[in-house]
Amino acid sequence: MILKTFGTTCVNAYTSAQNKIMKQKQTKISEDIIMKTTILTFVFVAFALITFATSPESNSSSTYVITKNGVQVCKDFKIGLFKTKIQMTDGQTVMVSNSDITGYYKNNRLFEYLPLYINHVKVENHVKMELIRVKNNQKVYKHEVYNASNKVQSILNVYDKNNQFICSFDAKNKANLMEYFNITEE
Repeated sequence: MILKTFGTTCVNAYTSAQNKIMKQKQTKISEDIIMKTTILTFVFVAFALITFATSPESNSSSTYVITKNGVQVCKDFKIGLFKTKIQMTDGQTVMVSNSDITGYYKNNRLFEYLPLYINHVKVENHVKMELIRVKNNQKVYKHEVYNASNKVQSILNVYDKNNQFICSFDAKNKANLMEYFNITEE
């Protein structure tokens, strides 16, 4: 009888200890799940805030005009024949001579006025060119013109970081430059 009571007591103690261990494991698992859920929620909220904070619609400085005197952050601008009308973010309107404008950024596209080269020969002093790619301080700009059959032709040139001409895309180097700058045919 004493042996039976001792055995029952041992089994009860073992079962009780096992139940305590299971509860601790369940509590530990619950704490791990809560911690992981909290971390994931934080990551998703941070991602959403960063995404919406950097979207072009929420960025009030997504339009600007670059002049010889500096950068004019604005709501909108219209380029006229001789002057550009700039509507500032505070509602004020400013007129700037087109000869003072060196570039502008609008609708996630950067345009700069640079000398145009065709087949390594300077053709015009300053034309509007769109920045396409930048790699190792070398920039590829595109200028579009109408050819003799009224089709748009893209002229691609490479400039250095100081906007000094390096080379034109031509029949000899076009494939290599397209690959180097990771540009695909349009």
